[in-house]
Amino acid sequence: MVVESFYENVKRHTMEHRELHTAEEEENVVLQFKPEPAQTMYIACLWSHWTDPKEPEVRGFAAITDEPPADIAAVGHDRCIINLKPEHVEAWLAPDGRSRQELQAILSDRAVPVFQHEILIAA
Repeated sequence: MVVESFYENVKRHTMEHRELHTAEEEENVVLQFKPEPAQTMYIACLWSHWTDPKEPEVRGFAAITDEPPADIAAVGHDRCIINLKPEHVEAWLAPDGRSRQELQAILSDRAVPVFQHEILIAA
């Protein structure tokens, strides 16, 4: 998946580094994260195609996540999408014949830009 930014949901009290007050209800906040400087990100994803003769076919897709870098953790999110280095994109998209170790090495050798964030929606 090629993106310029991404969005995550966090709880306001977590983002503000405080406990939930008595009688306070959790409030969801949507944050937009953008790399600084601005750049294209190549997000590692997995897809699958399920079939069953008795059911309609299902296609699935998910971005792979891992522990967040410090700037994302600091605003209350507990994971982050994996941003592939451009030199690894072709290998990731053509995994046939590659070992699990090779593919894991691609995920481990990731690009980790500094992220800026802004609040888009506070519910």
